[in-house]
Amino acid sequence: MVSFIIPAYNAEKTIKKAIDSCLNQKNASLEYEVIIVNDGSTDNTERIINEEYVLLYEKELNFKRDSYIEKEACYIGNRN
Repeated sequence: MVSFIIPAYNAEKTIKKAIDSCLNQKNASLEYEVIIVNDGSTDNTERIINEEYVLLYEKELNFKRDSYIEKEACYIGNRN
């Protein structure tokens, strides 16, 4: 299993490309997970993650928000 961990802070210009790069792995036998950590972005990073990925991968997704430190983690489950 390979874990891709993507830290994001005000990454609206790059987050989609980073996530897509992980999801488009060519090795069909590779099991992997994508973890996106949004560190309190004030731009459209959260909106992009929610609109582009949360709905699309809803069944595979675990989403956790830690309101104490205002960080979010998005986990797209094992894909092979």
